[in-house]
Amino acid sequence: MKWISSKSAELFAYLLLNRGRRISRSRLVADIFAGMASANAEKYLNTTVYQLRKSLEPIGLREAIRSENDGYALELDDAIIDYEEFERQAGKLGSIGAANVEEALNVERLYTGDLFGSKAYVWAIHETERLAERYVSFVRNLAETLLALPNTAAASKLLLKLHARNPLDESVVGLLMKKHGQDGDKKGLTAQYTDYVKLMKRELGIRPSKELLLLYDSLVSGLSEGGK
Repeated sequence: MKWISSKSAELFAYLLLNRGRRISRSRLVADIFAGMASANAEKYLNTTVYQLRKSLEPIGLREAIRSENDGYALELDDAIIDYEEFERQAGKLGSIGAANVEEALNVERLYTGDLFGSKAYVWAIHETERLAERYVSFVRNLAETLLALPNTAAASKLLLKLHARNPLDESVVGLLMKKHGQDGDKKGLTAQYTDYVKLMKRELGIRPSKELLLLYDSLVSGLSEGGK
């Protein structure tokens, strides 16, 4: 898409998130044009709706923006929307096990980044966080299944993606430690734990949980007993 203005792109995103529902002009003004004088915001909304329709016209979607009772709605009957498809297929998959792990890996690839990328629209924060949490939960479950198979290489790739998103997520660090333990990598295990201890102290001024320390001691003991 070639958007005429950043506000027309934002208006499309807003209507997409509320696809099929009429959104009143007053709500659009309050959420998208907050801080602007009311009269100016009303005029700007008119201009933005016009720009959005012009942007959609080349791909035959001008009429997808419908005017309804002093509001607007986006009608996309046959569109494939990535975040909706991820949620649909993740829900359809149910619990992840050896029988459907490959299908789960394909579902994970549908999530190509947080909602609306770097735009960080204030009105989308709740939905962005909800979808991100859904993705993290799904990937954690998938990684645990892969570790149990065991397929530590595939599990590691997924866990490193989660770790890059949030290095302070202790559950992910714990799974990475288990991965090192399964690989017999005592050096990697120790580095993973000590790096996390340093990060927690530097960023939050606290130590990791007792549970993580016990996990570390258990994994190190297991490797020592195995002669690795």
